[in-house]
Amino acid sequence: MRHPPALRSRLGQALVLWGWVALALGGCAPAAAPVSLPAAVGTATPVPSPTAVAAVPAPSPTATCTPSPTVPPTSTATATPTPTASPSPTATFTPTSTATPTRTPVPTPVVSAREVLRGNPNRPWVALTFDADAAADPAPRILDTLKAYGVRATFFIQGWWADRHPDLVRRMVEEGHEIGNHSNTHPDFRTLTREEIVRELADAEAIIQRVAGRTSKPFFRPPYSYRNQLVREVAAEEGYLTVVWTIDAFDWKANATQESILREVLDHVVPGAIIVLHVGDENSAAVLPRLIEELRARGYEPVSLSEVLAP
Repeated sequence: MRHPPALRSRLGQALVLWGWVALALGGCAPAAAPVSLPAAVGTATPVPSPTAVAAVPAPSPTATCTPSPTVPPTSTATATPTPTASPSPTATFTPTSTATPTRTPVPTPVVSAREVLRGNPNRPWVALTFDADAAADPAPRILDTLKAYGVRATFFIQGWWADRHPDLVRRMVEEGHEIGNHSNTHPDFRTLTREEIVRELADAEAIIQRVAGRTSKPFFRPPYSYRNQLVREVAAEEGYLTVVWTIDAFDWKANATQESILREVLDHVVPGAIIVLHVGDENSAAVLPRLIEELRARGYEPVSLSEVLAP
């Protein structure tokens, strides 16, 4: 289709004008590149905000990786026992050099026709009793041991023995020991009449009173432990309680030794036991320190007859 000349002239002018516009636009494109959006974003991201980085710091490695030196428990505080936990055994067994301690007085036993073989079983006490009816040579050593260990004992003395050894009887009394009646001549009381029993007791009492200045009452031990109902009744009428024993150490036997005496007592000891030994026996005098120590090691305290009979 052909256009009129005038129209073609206008179209040509329009094309020229669009050409200049296109040229102008093409020349401006390079200058706009520095301020394009991608360039602005690229320059902003390399500069991080300092506060954003500080808000999420990495945890300190020393807080979790390095253990505290005080974390392991100290083993020496509990592993080493205190050396004073074990008591010294010598504290109990070492005899003292002081005199026999004064003890609280105990009530006098009630005298009756009964006989006594054992004391109060409710306390760990035992009575050491000694019969004085033969030799006297070991007696000073026995008294020395009793004094050194602070033990009060009971001595059953015959009248003739007291008459022959007055100094020993007085020492027994002065050092706090008890004195009992062991007859005058050591007969078998089962063979005696009432009058003869009375005489034996009275004669021994008179000598002890003269020598020691004190009575032998209320304790009586029949020789050989031979007794019957008549003996107990007459003794009670004269103011005596008949006392025998729980344990015979058998120190009077010809074949007795220190070890046999020790074993005889320790194998049969019970709370309230009345133990009989003899003043004239060398083995008894020699073993007495060990006997006291062994009794105490087993929890028994040697006391007098009055104490072991106390309720």
